[in-house]
Amino acid sequence: MMEFPVQQLNTIKNILESLLFVARKPLTPEEIAQAMGEGVSAEAITTLLEELLRDYEGKGINIIKVAGGYLMGTSPENADYVYNLL
Repeated sequence: MMEFPVQQLNTIKNILESLLFVARKPLTPEEIAQAMGEGVSAEAITTLLEELLRDYEGKGINIIKVAGGYLMGTSPENADYVYNLL
């Protein structure tokens, strides 16, 4: 993880958020690494995804680890409101 300067880490985290936001299924770190091209390992992506998972705790949108991958979803506490809208 130390191989990237802070600015680049923030950029990668922003990209991860975008990919998770549009994903229709859980994304594995390997799938994300392939989408991002060379230079970012699946291991580094896993570390950053775990950071994002913690960053989103307690918010209306969460990053959820499921089925060997990660995805974005609404907080369980807000399920009734989401259901009412849909």
